Amino acid sequence: MKLLLRDYLENIPSNISWKKVLLLLIIIQINSFVLVNFFIPSLFSEEIRIWTGGIITPGQVAFLYSILFYSALFKLFGVSVLNSNIYRNNLNAVIVILTATVCIFLLLLPQYVHTTQGDVLILFGHFLELLFGAVFEELVFRFFLLAAFIQLFKKSFGSGSVWLSIIISSFIFSFGHIFDHIRQGQVYIEFYIWAFSIGILLSWIYILFNNIVLVILLHLFLNLIVLFLPLVQQGVILAEFIWYLVAFSLVIFGNRIIKITRANN
Repeated sequence: MKLLLRDYLENIPSNISWKKVLLLLIIIQINSFVLVNFFIPSLFSEEIRIWTGGIITPGQVAFLYSILFYSALFKLFGVSVLNSNIYRNNLNAVIVILTATVCIFLLLLPQYVHTTQGDVLILFGHFLELLFGAVFEELVFRFFLLAAFIQLFKKSFGSGSVWLSIIISSFIFSFGHIFDHIRQGQVYIEFYIWAFSIGILLSWIYILFNNIVLVILLHLFLNLIVLFLPLVQQGVILAEFIWYLVAFSLVIFGNRIIKITRANN
């Protein structure tokens, strides 16, 4: 299906160069390596963890720092994350996804506490970490890189630049997690296939709806699924959960996809 280019591309200067994009990619890799291998492991002592009750995590601080750091870096490239073009559309979809995210969180909260004997404050700390992570990754990979690749490829590939940019930015998004996995000794190809697929989905939805808040909330929703699924009892509950997720996706995106398809035919 051919995708329509939306005015979110106006957020990226038309004179964006490969040098700037490659520089950003190098900075992302260096920053990720330093955060994962040095900053996060030494950020909090056990005493501080106990004192904060687990509500503040190293991941939170790292993601919050990254959001501020890359927002400032984008401004040097002439790009502002405060541009209203990427926040204005599809309020209804944003409200529904936000509601679904909160409901999933509250629905599975008792199961989390019962299964892990976990503290609610620790869970809330994980929730904030997932939220900050979703904001950071969507700003870097969808808001900036996806649009920048489309700008760079469109002269040579025309309308094909959209899918080419989606694939490349999703590949970078997928393997952007590799430093943390190497540190943990958990490098699984299945994860990168999953992350690549999610990157394509989020990129596609971002182009369809032109709303960064929507994909941030959807990213958070998917992160919560990854966090909670191992804690959900197997069998019928898991099957029902997946069916609810599929039905939810069809309700939110089905009508919009039909309209976009008709507009392109």
